[in-house]
Amino acid sequence: MLNRRQILTGLAASAGLAHSTLARAQVAFPVGTQLIPSLAGPETLEMPSFEFEPSAEAPSLPNDMKNTDLAAITSKAPLTQAGLPAHRGLWLVNYNTNEEVKTVFWKEGVYDKPAYSQLCHMLRDWRENVTMAMDPKLFHLLWAIQHRINFQQPIIITSGFRTKDTNELLRAEGSAINSLHMHSQASDIVVNKMSAETIAKYAQAIGIGGIGRYRSFVHVDTGAIRTWEG
Repeated sequence: MLNRRQILTGLAASAGLAHSTLARAQVAFPVGTQLIPSLAGPETLEMPSFEFEPSAEAPSLPNDMKNTDLAAITSKAPLTQAGLPAHRGLWLVNYNTNEEVKTVFWKEGVYDKPAYSQLCHMLRDWRENVTMAMDPKLFHLLWAIQHRINFQQPIIITSGFRTKDTNELLRAEGSAINSLHMHSQASDIVVNKMSAETIAKYAQAIGIGGIGRYRSFVHVDTGAIRTWEG
């Protein structure tokens, strides 16, 4: 029987992810669609600290996820003895709400809708309590970072999606006027006992999106490749 770490890291994979497998990742709704919570909870590896599942009208994933995006992230991830991971999971903690989740969002090249929606909820605008469909490439990016640290501890989310009002509130702290947080493409992260410099180096090595290193956290996004310090 596989343990939680084997499932999260993808150590159960028996072969690489073929192009035909990645092609099955296409879905029908755009990034940025608002998700509506219901009372039912999704299947997770461990009981999460909250329960969430989208309504029937909510999207599972946006339709603009590109096979080349996944291939690029996959190529930067360390290989296991069994090949490229067939399962991808995340262990996240929301700094602002103290919620924690461990879930597998990618299984044999297919997204798990409840798990994806749960991760979106973890990255919601907690001030406005608004959950949006996040760019799935962001979750693969976070997975690749967590893969580098061998899933020994969670990635702490300090900021995910932001409404326009929340972003305006944070403008005084240096938030960009058209921040990718508002477009469901960015997250600010921390890993305990790991410097922002180290996290940023891991993220930059993946070669996807923007990486901003600040004193106490690292910004990662799925926009154009660029780096900066704040």
